Amino acid sequence: MVMRRLAKLMAWSLLCFGLFVWSLRLETLPAKAESPPGSATSFRNKGAGKRSPQNSERQALMAEGRAAQLIADYPKALAEYQEGLQLAQASGNKKATAKFLSNIGTVHRDLGDYERALEYLERALATRRELGDRRGEGMDLTRLSSVYEHLGDYTEAFQSCEQALAIAKETGEPMIQANALAGMGSLYRQTGQLQKALEAYSQALALDRESQRPLAEASALASMGELYCLMGQYEKSLQLVEQSLAIRKGLNHRRGISRCLNVKGTVCRRLGQGKRALQYYEESLAINREIKDRRGEAGSLNMIGNLYANNLRQNDKALQFHEPALSIAREIKDRRAEGTALNSIGVDYYGLRQYEQALQFLQQGLAIHREIKDRLGEGVALYMMGYCYRDSGRQEQARQAFSSAIGILAEVVAPEQSWRALRGLGSVEARLGRNDEAVVHYGQALDVIESLRSELGEEKTKTTFMQSKLQIYDEFIILLQTLHGKYPNKGYDRKSLEVFERKQGRVFLEEVGQSGARSFAGLPESVRARESDLDDRVALLQSTLAEERSKAGKGQRAAGIRSMQQQLTQATAAQASLQKEIRANHPDYYALKYPQPATLSDLQERVLKPGEVILVYGVLDNGTCLWVIAKDHFRLFSIGAGLKEIESKVHTFRKGLETVLEAIQRF
Repeated sequence: MVMRRLAKLMAWSLLCFGLFVWSLRLETLPAKAESPPGSATSFRNKGAGKRSPQNSERQALMAEGRAAQLIADYPKALAEYQEGLQLAQASGNKKATAKFLSNIGTVHRDLGDYERALEYLERALATRRELGDRRGEGMDLTRLSSVYEHLGDYTEAFQSCEQALAIAKETGEPMIQANALAGMGSLYRQTGQLQKALEAYSQALALDRESQRPLAEASALASMGELYCLMGQYEKSLQLVEQSLAIRKGLNHRRGISRCLNVKGTVCRRLGQGKRALQYYEESLAINREIKDRRGEAGSLNMIGNLYANNLRQNDKALQFHEPALSIAREIKDRRAEGTALNSIGVDYYGLRQYEQALQFLQQGLAIHREIKDRLGEGVALYMMGYCYRDSGRQEQARQAFSSAIGILAEVVAPEQSWRALRGLGSVEARLGRNDEAVVHYGQALDVIESLRSELGEEKTKTTFMQSKLQIYDEFIILLQTLHGKYPNKGYDRKSLEVFERKQGRVFLEEVGQSGARSFAGLPESVRARESDLDDRVALLQSTLAEERSKAGKGQRAAGIRSMQQQLTQATAAQASLQKEIRANHPDYYALKYPQPATLSDLQERVLKPGEVILVYGVLDNGTCLWVIAKDHFRLFSIGAGLKEIESKVHTFRKGLETVLEAIQRF
């Protein structure tokens, strides 16, 4: 121990001498904003000047602890901080004691040991208040807020953030204000106030950039990316997360890298890109286990389980990930993570058709989410309970659960969950004979899905996104087909054709529109040139960004990527603005380039001539719809053969035809 202290003291003395020489050269330079704690610049600035050997050693321990914490070497960070705490207490230096207590608390928080984190942070806060250290008090309040949040005590968390904001206003400290705003953003998100969360994160991001705090900037960007993912704006989410990831890789911030990978995985999962999602999740899980981040490990396990349950339909496999996630959440007393894991296990048992078992877990999850005021978690638990009630024959209970969920999910702006709840309610209303309500709710579910899809840019992404959603179109068509058989004069046959066109026509129509728009003569050349320039600029920036991101770990330039990302954001905003202008001033061109699926009225009034007939086939899993459309006639027929039967017969016919052709060739 003595030799270790002497070695550190010698290194620190040499560093201080070097910094003294540099300070002579820097005296005439203007002052810069304070560097983030633990950064090399902060370390140098604090080392300048004369210090006692013990004071110098404390500073060295603090710097080494921060450096270790930054790269998630938590055992080393704790060892350095604990040694520094002992020195501070032995010398009676209460200010240094408070700093070490606070940093030890943040390490325990990062490790998911919230009770110990609370113990150290409260001791630090009491010491700061005793000393009248308002700046330190504000910082510790923001740290306490995050601990209270994970313990599910949102009331205490909000109060801590509000006190920190008051101190920031009093002291003019931008760092405290930014941290408190980020904390408020997280709390708003957990309580379903997504727009308020976005505003808080945006303010925090601006302050972090102004103060040149790259790690805090990366955190705000990642938080905003998570929000946009929740809101179904997946491309916006990826743009922000990529910016965050570039910064964190540059700083080797392992915990933050893991968080970004999880968000990317969730976006890919929701877009139907299961393999890519699994790669991101597994990479994140490996990092969390390596750095012993128990909370992060639970999150990654839960996400991998969700992929197996929701995308791959392997519910037994999903349980192998969700059950350990629940154990970790309970071990570290993370109430929100516990509620999330309980919901996920409920989904697994629902997939295994063990409805009572599923309801038990979902009800436990619901109780926790209500206790901690997690509105999104509450909405998810309710709509999954709706499916359990529906499939076990309790339709009225299902209707109540779905209705409650829809209200909550609309309130918190969670479209990915909303369409699932609307679909469930539509199916229950149909079983209860409430046909008009069923049609309305299915239609609302499709509207949400297509709204999500409209936010996507690339056709390949749109296609993969829609693949996992096609079944709801088929469900709706079958419902309308059934209703038409019972009530042939209510227009359900027309509605079924419109739904089929919505299912079939999206990508094809857009490709046709792009082709036709190129030869359209009614658009002013200046507008066409602006549109072409913006399209080319967006495509070039997307391509360049993708190339730069592929160089991760090979000298990737975070600043350059951020600059390109900002340029892309500006270009896409200009593109959207021009589209609105074209829609208002050149509707014929807009209709050609961005066509909508044809309606029955369009076909009869604008396409068909007298004597012409269109036959439209819709092949579903268990049957086929045939719509016969003429200028003055329309009829829906149901054919018993479904997809598998038709595929089998086509295969048999093809083999027979090949046999005949081979015989002809031999002849």
